Order: sequence, then structure tokens, then C-alpha cells
Amino acid sequence: MKTQQTMLSYTEIGTPHETHQFAVKNVLFAGRTQFQDVCILDTHEYGKMLIIDGRTQSAEDDEHIYHESLVHPALTAFPAPRRVLVIGGGEGATVREILHHPTIERVVMVDIDHELVEQCVKHMPEWHQGAFEDARLELVFADGEDFVRRTTEKFDVVIVDVCDALEDGPPSPSTRSASIATSKAVSRQAGSSSSRPWSSPSLTMLIM
Repeated sequence: MKTQQTMLSYTEIGTPHETHQFAVKNVLFAGRTQFQDVCILDTHEYGKMLIIDGRTQSAEDDEHIYHESLVHPALTAFPAPRRVLVIGGGEGATVREILHHPTIERVVMVDIDHELVEQCVKHMPEWHQGAFEDARLELVFADGEDFVRRTTEKFDVVIVDVCDALEDGPPSPSTRSASIATSKAVSRQAGSSSSRPWSSPSLTMLIM
């Protein structure tokens, strides 16, 4: 008689015609912060994954592709960038990549969700790699749009790394802050900016 084995899996529904399923070794964190549902999983094939409000944000196996592409074109477009503003970026990987540039003197990271950042610091060191401990980083817990409207500080580069807005829905406040933040960067003469390009899931128990 074949023994049935229970396996935890994560299913992401892309369209009515396409789904992706990931076998999960361990649930590192699952809960709701003040602002969003957060899940950090350790999967068999892709390593750790961060899921926010049912959407995959990044996976350990290939997060470097996204974060390198988000950061380095903007920073290389500006000659010798010194001051960088990051809106979002809770995993810390965006700051990690920024700090690779030797001319960087100051990075301000503004994220609305301190509970999310705490969980990322605890469970996702592969992403931040100690970036949160760098003396050049100032971490601000606030709404990105509100921060950008109020600050008088000017930045060479602004990078917006926030959750995707809902499809066919209005832009989120963090998404709207992207355009505002861009104008702040450009006001420092030849500033540059970058924002994330774009997926919908659920946890299920499979009987094998």
C-alpha cells in the first residue's frame, strides 16, 4: 500500500490559463503587518521567496537579476552619484546594490512597513547582506509619497522599489510617489531615476 505524503506548496495564478506551483520546505514567516499580508517561504527549487498580498516579490535564486537591473543602469547614467533615495526596497537588496558603487556617500531608504523590514532582516540575510548596518544608510519608516513631498533634501538618483499596483486598478500611493520622486531627482540638475517593471498566488496542501 502506497503511503500518502502531505506536501506544502505555493501556487501562483498568473492568468486563468496559467499557474505556477512551488514545493515548500518551510514557512519562515506568515502573517499580516499593519499594511499588508506577508509570507516568507523556503522553497525546494528557488530558495527563499517573499510574497506580499499574494504576489511574489522576489526569490533567492534570481533576485539579483531584478535588483541589479533596477539599480545599476540608473547609477551608471549619473556621473559619480553620491546621494540616493530609495522608496520601498524592504528586502534590503536594492540598498545592497547601491552600496557597491564607490562614490556613494548617503542612501535614504523610505519604507512604510517597519514590520516587513524586520522580518526581511531576520529571515532574508541573503538579500541585504549586511546593508542595513552600513553607516551610509538612513532608514526611514514613513509613507514614500509623504516623505517626498516634505523633504527638502535633493538626491542624485531616486529608485522606486515598491509592490505592484493592482491590475486594472488605480495606482497605489507608493506607485504615485514614483513620479513625484522622479521630479525631485531631476531638480538636482541631471538626476536619474528607476522604478520596478511587474504576478497571483495561494498556499495549498497537496496529498502526494
